[in-house]
Order: sequence, then C-alpha cells, then structure tokens
Amino acid sequence: MASGVSSEPLVVIIPVDGSTHSEHAFDWYNTYLHKSGNKVVILHVYDAKIPTSQSHLETLNGIIAQDQTHVKVITDKYKKKMKDAKKSGEVNSVKGSPGEVIIKQAKEKNASMIVMSSRGMGSLRRTILGSVSDYVIHHSDVPVMVVPKK
Repeated sequence: MASGVSSEPLVVIIPVDGSTHSEHAFDWYNTYLHKSGNKVVILHVYDAKIPTSQSHLETLNGIIAQDQTHVKVITDKYKKKMKDAKKSGEVNSVKGSPGEVIIKQAKEKNASMIVMSSRGMGSLRRTILGSVSDYVIHHSDVPVMVVPKK
C-alpha cells in the first residue's frame, strides 16, 4: 500500500524580507521540513520606492542606491545562511508586488511548496490592507506553510 508521501525532492520557495519573522520561517523549514535533495529557492521581493512628488535627480539616485544596498544585504545574508546550512538552491531578488511575484515564481520554478512567515498584523490592519501571506494562500496552486512569529 502506498503511503501517499512522495520520496521525490521538493522545490521549496521561502520568501524573505529581511525581518526576523522571515528568518524564523527559513530556520523553521531547515529544522522541521527540509530533506536531503530538496531545492530551496530563497525569494526576496522588493518594491522600488519612487517618490510621488517632484524630486531632484540626486534624491532619486540616493533612494535607488539605498534600495540596492538593502537588497544586497538581504541576498548576501541568505546566501551565507544557505551555504552554512549546506542547502541546495538559489537566492533571488525580484522587483514587484510581493504576493504576485511569489505566486509567479512558484509557477516558474515548479515549486512543490511555499514556506513563509506571518508578519503578525492585527485583524483590523489585515482586513484593511490585506497581507502577503493571505494573498499567497488564496492564489497559490501549491501548499503554503505559514510559520507564525516566535
């Protein structure tokens, strides 16, 4: 009788944003879910902050440089964490709307699962603004594991 559990390696998307919440989700996956052969795709989605008012080119260049530095800090951190944990996979940064990019990347990478953090928004704020995890849960074609904050 088949057990229903696949022995095939999984492709697991782990979205990160530089917060301790997303780092906890990465660590939780490594401790409780990872199995040898799985491919881990660390995905950092950033939304370039362009001022809506008239601004000087210097200000815009400063904002772009700051965003690029922030993205590099996050990707370098997770490249090191992947290497230290001896995990097979990749670390990617993609510009766009987080929920939409996560869903698109999951399809493009043929993901088996998404493991992500819960940011711990209050119910009123979540109702008004929505949340990335809510969006992903409702739009994903693969299982989504939402790891609560510590």
